[in-house]
Amino acid sequence: MKKILAYALLTIGTVGLVGAGVVSAHGLFGNGAGEQSVNREARHENRIENKAGVLGLSADELKAKLADGKIFCEIAEEQGVDKEQFREQMKEQRTQRAQEKLSQMVASGKITQEQADEWLKNGKGFGLKNGGAGWRSGR
Repeated sequence: MKKILAYALLTIGTVGLVGAGVVSAHGLFGNGAGEQSVNREARHENRIENKAGVLGLSADELKAKLADGKIFCEIAEEQGVDKEQFREQMKEQRTQRAQEKLSQMVASGKITQEQADEWLKNGKGFGLKNGGAGWRSGR
């Protein structure tokens, strides 16, 4: 009886250790949840860098101003950039990044040039139609 209990506990312990290793490798919710967090942080950093560039600031300068409690539109106003100028420049940046991404997709054979042209025309998937660029907040 004691042998059976010992083997059962050993089996449960082994399964528990293997399971913990899998959760650790794939994040708590599995399949790259930890990776999604890293990607989200990278996207946030890219947005900060893009906005800072439009305002003529470094990313660190923009972060410092936001950390001081200023909201984005105040910072833009200090930098002499009005809402319409900011939106237009952000739209130009998004269009340029979209063109680069679509060119890569065409070159790799994932889409045709005609599809790329249509996507650019319609602004599909690149936030080109809405004109918003996070004006009200620091995000």
